[in-house]
Amino acid sequence: MDTSYMAKNATIVSCRALTSKLSLWLLALLCISSEALSENISRIYGINLPYRLNEMGEGGYNRLLDELRTQGLQFDLSILPLKRWHNRTRSDRESCLFPVSVNALQTYDASYNDISLVSSQPVDWVSLRVFTAPNRPVINTMDQLRGKRVATWKSHDSEPFTRDYNLSPDESRNESSQLQMLYAGRLDAIIGFAPDVNIAATSLKLPRPVYSPELSLLDREGATLVCHDTEANRKLTREFDRLITKMKKSGKLHQLLGSHASVSL
Repeated sequence: MDTSYMAKNATIVSCRALTSKLSLWLLALLCISSEALSENISRIYGINLPYRLNEMGEGGYNRLLDELRTQGLQFDLSILPLKRWHNRTRSDRESCLFPVSVNALQTYDASYNDISLVSSQPVDWVSLRVFTAPNRPVINTMDQLRGKRVATWKSHDSEPFTRDYNLSPDESRNESSQLQMLYAGRLDAIIGFAPDVNIAATSLKLPRPVYSPELSLLDREGATLVCHDTEANRKLTREFDRLITKMKKSGKLHQLLGSHASVSL
């Protein structure tokens, strides 16, 4: 038997085995590096807002987050209905929340007072208002809502704002359905967010509902990125602030959020 042929064959087999082992080792190293990188990327849980932040990627906040990623900000994003969002953010103590404010969190759930949080600068201003149809009387005080048919934000716990007024709240519909019911006379008022309700009215080609500037359940609340206080999240909020400041100065932020948004300067 040709010993040189056998030796050559053995060398080939040995090289293939070595290559195979090296490939497995590199693959394992890549997986470990990928997992480590993933662990260092902050998780953002977004509230599903039909006209501002949604799974179709069509809202102003969607466009903002896409632009932030384009400019190098790294994060994982999950968009959830409010109650699922609340449960997830309570259990995940390394996550971030958007769009929200520390004050709104603590109003919605007092237990957030005991949680260490970090927050970005405001992206834009939102207010919680009492809207009526343009041909109906403007609501100037909550007392005027006693016994009325009132819609509140879908999945929103309106109890902190309405518990003393004997309302008949309807929390089962989104802004589109609420506006259609309001203009059909099946609702007396909507407790909802500006600009969200106005964006919905424009989308539906309906007249903008009206509200009293004297009555606000949350007045010019800054929509921010709020995070559980971790080193990675502090780094994220610093970079978020840097990019938001840059976009405010250039006018890009208002372009992304749309004409109804009241951009924080």
